[in-house]
Amino acid sequence: MIKKHISVILCFVLLFSVANVALAEGQPTISSYGFMTAQGEVIMQLDNEQQISGYVEITNNSMIANNNIGELVVEVFQNDEWQLVQSILLEIDENTSFKRICTQLINVPVTEPVFRIYITGPQLKPEIIISKDNDLPYAAQDGILYADSISMVKAFGLMSGYQDGTFGAAKTFTRAEMAVILTRFAGSEYLEPSNRGETPFTDVPADHWASGYINIVSLLGIMPGVTQETFEPMSKVTLRQVVELLVTAVGYAETVGPLGVIKTATDIGILDGIIIENYDLLVSRGMLTKLLTNSLEVPIIKDGIIQNGTGNTAYISTLSDVFKIYKLKASVIRSYDLISSNKENQVQVEIWSSYCSIYENDIFYPGTFFDVDAGVTNIKSLVGYNVILYVLSDDTSDDDPKALYVRKDLAETDEITISASDIESVTDFGWDYYEIRYWPSETATKTEIIRVDTYINTYLNYQRYMGELLYILGSEGNNVYGTVTFILNDPQGTEYDYDTVCVLDYENAVVDFVDTTAGRVTMKEGNTINYGENYTYVSATLYDEAGNQIEWSTVQENDVISSLIAQEGDRRVYTST
Repeated sequence: MIKKHISVILCFVLLFSVANVALAEGQPTISSYGFMTAQGEVIMQLDNEQQISGYVEITNNSMIANNNIGELVVEVFQNDEWQLVQSILLEIDENTSFKRICTQLINVPVTEPVFRIYITGPQLKPEIIISKDNDLPYAAQDGILYADSISMVKAFGLMSGYQDGTFGAAKTFTRAEMAVILTRFAGSEYLEPSNRGETPFTDVPADHWASGYINIVSLLGIMPGVTQETFEPMSKVTLRQVVELLVTAVGYAETVGPLGVIKTATDIGILDGIIIENYDLLVSRGMLTKLLTNSLEVPIIKDGIIQNGTGNTAYISTLSDVFKIYKLKASVIRSYDLISSNKENQVQVEIWSSYCSIYENDIFYPGTFFDVDAGVTNIKSLVGYNVILYVLSDDTSDDDPKALYVRKDLAETDEITISASDIESVTDFGWDYYEIRYWPSETATKTEIIRVDTYINTYLNYQRYMGELLYILGSEGNNVYGTVTFILNDPQGTEYDYDTVCVLDYENAVVDFVDTTAGRVTMKEGNTINYGENYTYVSATLYDEAGNQIEWSTVQENDVISSLIAQEGDRRVYTST
């Protein structure tokens, strides 16, 4: 680890030295870069622009030609990753003293766009990020940095987005809005209607939209006024102020020592993952979600004892105590689509552990199996994965636990998805392992190799497959029309590259005609898909290319239907596009 740090420092010094040498010799230099509107106006954030372009300005006072100044790169954040939009090599001739280079116009996405621009090469320049509805220039990337936390607070009902579908991660928020969030954090929103009206603060009239919330947090003592007479509902909130409020909300105010509230918040985990050094800066909505999810899992103090799962205590947090939400490590074993139409939105999971320690009145013991309502999560598509799962569970109810939020419990490098058409060969090395050769890209000049155990955990179309992988793929991968995903759920549990494989095998067919009365689609190949309510042994769901569910009655002759088909006994499940 030390060698790596030294290498990074040396590389930085080398780059810095090269840049300084270039400047010393009077070489052309980058004087400005960033984004501009279609009309050529430089912008620091997105407003209502439909198109923008990246630009760089080069100064060449010494009139020296240079075709190796660097490369201008513009990227957009989409589908959870940065994607290249345009890149331009930077150069200038000896007859030009100043040059502005612009990319072609770039269309701005409608929903929460985030762009970045940077310079690579000899004159390396850091990235500049812009986003829409951005009150805070330094928070432009917060919708990306805190994406998981944003999804969680929305699922838990702590925060919501705006009517236009955006969350506004780079926006600031007011003390009145913070009062709403803290009321929900305390599990007291049900008291809001009865607390509307007159408040003890001169700047919060009885008809103020947040009067009920402000009265609640004031009475609970978790958010007092700025003074005894004023609340300042429209004042924006700094990081230090949010930290003080959350330390109070989780019951640790009396534990704050001489080193102050920031030290306490750091010790109990409220500031985990927060990348900011100036605590007097305003907080973005995105960063607030991370502070909230951290605070939800802080062990509460009960009868003067921290309930952290050690000694004679159970692990009790605001998340489990107030919200009845439990964080679990689990494996998604199967989907119940093939068992019964009454359970088609349920999955079975195996518990590896209750997160942190044993919960009070814990029922989620390691090694136990649970049926979980998928809710609106994507857990049904994670069959075969180890996951971190947040479930809503009331031990006074007979209802199955309901999934509120789920994510894969593995590193990004522990998973690879390959198109079956890119598989060159599948070789069986006896009882030991399979060797899969595949083409990593369209431009690759040689194949790469994956080795997996002969008895690798295998799933076909989200159902456990007990046969051998070779029988699914074929010797050249040509038995499958779809994708093959290799997963390393347990890095310590196998000597090979991956321990689980999930195969999605699509069946394509051309529509001949649709019988909307009978609820049946007949294909030109002769097969049919029954989607009507009378077919209790069939579940058939149709989606458009954007992933939106649509009616089968919209299908027309010669449409191509691509279906994932799973079958157990007489029951069939179609997931079609």
